[in-house]
Amino acid sequence: MRTTKRTSRTTTRPGVPYGPEADALVGEIARRLEQRHGSPRLGNPEDPLDDLIFVMLSSRTSPALHLQAYGRLKSTYPTWGAAAAAEPEAIYGSVARAGLGRKRARQIWDLLVGLYRERGAAGLAFLRELDDQAVERVLVGLPGVGLKTARCVMLYTLGRQTFPVDAHVRRILSIFGLVDPEVRLEYAQDALQSLVPPELRYSLHVNLVAHGRTICRPQSPQCELCPLEDLCPGSRLRKRRG
Repeated sequence: MRTTKRTSRTTTRPGVPYGPEADALVGEIARRLEQRHGSPRLGNPEDPLDDLIFVMLSSRTSPALHLQAYGRLKSTYPTWGAAAAAEPEAIYGSVARAGLGRKRARQIWDLLVGLYRERGAAGLAFLRELDDQAVERVLVGLPGVGLKTARCVMLYTLGRQTFPVDAHVRRILSIFGLVDPEVRLEYAQDALQSLVPPELRYSLHVNLVAHGRTICRPQSPQCELCPLEDLCPGSRLRKRRG
């Protein structure tokens, strides 16, 4: 989605540095994490609407709980049309044990009903025929869909070269000084996407998420297992040695 080439002059966007050193660091992080994690798919479905609801359910809950919620929702409603014919409270009943609120259940129901009203079916396959800007506009116009969620769907199921910034991505990149940790997620989306070359966006995103879940965890990080430890300003191992 970038239309202009980055120059070698160091500049900044909201909390994000640009320049040769930042480019080299991004490339090295991407290379090492690819060797360690191998770009896992992270369980995302192949269908765009499936994946959109999957990602919506993942927000602010653990991977295990959101997988349970998604599985329960799919087993309760064999089609999204059946879910649209239900009531929002019934949607909530399917996902409540995962700690997911009524607001999110209502957003999913509004999304499905809206698709039926506008297109006559609950599906997003038509997005495959649109360009990146049009896909993004459609997705962020749907209930409960922000830019991060939209770019996840574009990346995972539509094969677009986007770079979604979730909490793991921002947290780990902030450790390396590539984004200000105080910058809100919505403000970091465009800046970090511009920083990461298109050919690295998929692998770096999924590998940062995998790394944040398994090694560079918010609590009890396993620095001794981290392939980035020698580069990391926040390494607990190096602090102990010092």
